Amino acid sequence: MRRTLRRCLIPLTVSLLAMSGALVATAASGPVVKAAKPISGSYIVLLNDAVPTTQIERTASTLSRRYGGKPKSFYRATLRGFTTQGLTATQANRLAEDPIVRTVYQDGTTRAASQPWGLDRIDQRALPLDYAPFYSRGGAGAVVYLIDSGITRNEAEFGTRASVGADFLGGDGTDCHGHGTHVAGTVGGKTYGVAKETALVALRVLNCQGQGADSQVLDAVEWVTRNGTHPGVAVLGLTMDQAEVGAEAVRRMVDAEFTTVVAAGNDGADACGFGPGRTEEAITVAATDRTDTRLPSSNYGRCVDFFAPGGQIPSLGRNGTEVVMSGTSMAAAHVAGIAAGYLARHPYAMPQDVRVALSRAVVSGAVVNPGAGSPNQQANVAWPMDSEVPTCEGGGNPNPVAIPDDGTSVISVITPGGCPPTGAPGRVRVYLDHPRVGDLAIDLIDPTGRVFPLETAGGDDGSGQVRRIYGVSPSGSDRNGPWTLRVADRRPGAVGRLDKWVVSFG
Repeated sequence: MRRTLRRCLIPLTVSLLAMSGALVATAASGPVVKAAKPISGSYIVLLNDAVPTTQIERTASTLSRRYGGKPKSFYRATLRGFTTQGLTATQANRLAEDPIVRTVYQDGTTRAASQPWGLDRIDQRALPLDYAPFYSRGGAGAVVYLIDSGITRNEAEFGTRASVGADFLGGDGTDCHGHGTHVAGTVGGKTYGVAKETALVALRVLNCQGQGADSQVLDAVEWVTRNGTHPGVAVLGLTMDQAEVGAEAVRRMVDAEFTTVVAAGNDGADACGFGPGRTEEAITVAATDRTDTRLPSSNYGRCVDFFAPGGQIPSLGRNGTEVVMSGTSMAAAHVAGIAAGYLARHPYAMPQDVRVALSRAVVSGAVVNPGAGSPNQQANVAWPMDSEVPTCEGGGNPNPVAIPDDGTSVISVITPGGCPPTGAPGRVRVYLDHPRVGDLAIDLIDPTGRVFPLETAGGDDGSGQVRRIYGVSPSGSDRNGPWTLRVADRRPGAVGRLDKWVVSFG
């Protein structure tokens, strides 16, 4: 389980920013939430916070014996619940009335949202297109997770950088539709891609007709949140039937520090009415054509963050030939490539940092007919990749370090570079795995030797993969110096490991 805590800032000390709320049982929300195009007999069940994540499978089994159905997937990292199959409508309604159940959703149908001119457009500030060679935006070291129709592992276009993380339709991840391969080509293909050196990992959730179950998208989001590596970008070029549950899962994926880029959708309507494009924490992208005019089919509105090329975009097809597709998926692919290039140069940047960098790079006022409420911002690569302000950050131990059970302190030292001696506050991120986090005492030591307690043994007794974020304002400390993290297990009975830690200053 990966648990995320948000950050805040306190002067001259460090503190854990937010604690998970108390587990309080509440009444179920009521009837089953209907899907526009439901998957027969399949339902997504969200449980109340009173159910510990360690008890989800047992709770699902108990509920299935009581109301029917067969549990299929379990969600701990993104949602608190499970997917069940084989329920009748009557059984589902009874399940929704159980007091331990928060909400029951009909499993809906997800659908695909479909030297290229788009690359030429995103590397210049204004029309007309100059057709100058596109300089690769790198991406080496970053990973892009493509939640889509799979991928054709074309050696010439992707080399050895393309792989399959999981196929939630029971296959081997091969793309029989073409949408996922086209998106992958625009993100990171040798010929068509923005970030030509990034790793590409496909999570297949759409079938040969470009459709899939909402629950399969949730499975993929859960997979990335649990198994993905950093720096990572997730791109979803699809529209879910059950928008709200999709937005909730994507929100948790962003909390787990995966920059998430989503298509605004191709309904010619307000993007806030569709998921996952409505997710505020994700980067939602609408589409323009060669004249910088919003595509008539592109969604719009206040939930859109940026516009990018999406009309008549050439890229790799599933059979290895060039194909042309249009849509907000193509637009999202361009922005995902920009994000991957940025993260390759700033591997410790958080999703909000990436959003800020992209927003500073945009061409404002270029989009013709952006739609009511839309920000008139066209994505561009020039600023984030070529002239950004130097960073001030450092990464910790390259390999996990064991936390012994004898009280011995584990020490890890990192030294940020390029920092002004004083300035903006910073943050510390700690990633560890331990069956009893409450056993641990964690301290931060600045270059002058001052100790800032982060955790005191005997506190929160969470378990599993834990990520903690702390705000830090080290007044009087030289940021360019050795910063030390000290971890000690103060109670017997369990061992763990420090996976990594990061300190950075704005």
